Amino acid sequence: MQGMRRIKQKLQEDEVREILYRAPYGVLSTSCEDGLPYGVPLSFALTGLSIYFHTAAVGQKLDNIKRDGRACLTVVDAAKNMGEKLTMAYRSVMVFGTVRPVQGEDERQAAFRLLSGKYAPGLSEENTAAYIKRYGPAALVLRMDVEYMVGKANLTQYL
Repeated sequence: MQGMRRIKQKLQEDEVREILYRAPYGVLSTSCEDGLPYGVPLSFALTGLSIYFHTAAVGQKLDNIKRDGRACLTVVDAAKNMGEKLTMAYRSVMVFGTVRPVQGEDERQAAFRLLSGKYAPGLSEENTAAYIKRYGPAALVLRMDVEYMVGKANLTQYL
């Protein structure tokens, strides 16, 4: 894979991680059996060098991952059209890695708690546990093992 062309726009790793912690969603891109790209927006949570998602147990995304787990998660933290300047002010991150279903129940539970902590930080432990007990069995948890992540920004003073 090629490196970043406009290196002066590259973000530091701590800025990349902050965007991933803060961003409400990302687009996970995989490839279909016939080679067509497939991107789907989803919720995610980062911890260390792993990103967790939850999904239904069937569907195109899962078919693609089972066949070829390589994927890219793209997150745009902020963007603003600069109009007559014919450019955008933005902050974005791309994460590349391999996605696999989580097998162990302890890791599954930890992933649900991580996602809950990101998206419902005020939810009590008791309510989190009840929600996981009710809806968790129908969900599949996926983990992306991060191989490479890069962030890029332009004209951030306008965001």
